This record gives sequence, C-alpha cells and structure tokens, in this order.
Amino acid sequence: MNGQSDKTLALSEEMSRALAGADMSDPAQRTAATLFVVLKSQLDMLGFRPGTVPFDARFGSDRCRGALMGTAVAAVRGHREAPEREHYIDAIVAAFTVVFGEAIGRARALETIEASADRNETVNAASDWAGQDMIDTWSDTSPSAPTAYYRAATGERMFDQ
Repeated sequence: MNGQSDKTLALSEEMSRALAGADMSDPAQRTAATLFVVLKSQLDMLGFRPGTVPFDARFGSDRCRGALMGTAVAAVRGHREAPEREHYIDAIVAAFTVVFGEAIGRARALETIEASADRNETVNAASDWAGQDMIDTWSDTSPSAPTAYYRAATGERMFDQ
C-alpha cells in the first residue's frame, strides 16, 4: 500500500475501534458518533487528540465555539426527524467534550449556547457557517469532510466574509 492508503486504513481502523459498541439505530448515539468522527479528523489536523485542546484565545474564541455549536446542530438535524431543545443541548455539549474534554467541555458549551441566545454575532455567524459546512459535505457539494472548526482555529476566512 502507498502512504496515503496506509494512513486512510489506519484512520478507518481507529474510528472503528472508537465507535465499537455504538448503537447506530439510536439517534443520540448516531449523532455522538458523527460528532466524534467529524471533529476527530479536524483535531488530528490541528495536532491534538480528542479532549486535549486547550481552551484559550485561539481554540476557544467566539468563532471556534460557534463552529462547534453549528457542527453539533447540523449533526442533530441530520439524525433526528423532530429534534427537541435537549437534543441540541446534548449534541453541543458532546462536541465541546470531544474537543476540550469532560472537565471544561460542558461549562463552555453552555456558555456558548447562552452567548448565542444573547445574539453574539460572531458565535451565530460561525454556527451558521459550520452548519452549512456539514450540509454541503452531506449533500456532496463539498469535495472533502467538514472542516469549520479547523478553519476557525487556523484563522481561515468564513464563507460569507
């Protein structure tokens, strides 16, 4: 095998191990699995393992937090017919936990939900951007995997800027 195929195979095996035991018929577990897979690949590109990203000015900015929230919201919408408020909250908390870990993920997720409700323009614009990133990927209008959190953390421009 060549280098890229080896890397893809190793990533596929790692994802399979990480998701072993997930009941994919359960929308909550399917959403959590989607978030793990989508965010893990972005964390790999940033050089972090799940749950180890520092919550600092770079990785915990309004833009990054909005990107995580939008990714989670899109995942819920993709896996539930009639999502309820708690489904969104659970998914947002899960996304933040995948990135920042259990110790601070939940608190930062709830702060972000509050910032969105308070109409924080940066959080909400990044959330919309990340949600569209997920939709574009799922509808095959994007050539790659969702990367909104990665692009927010590396300072790349959002779609509408």
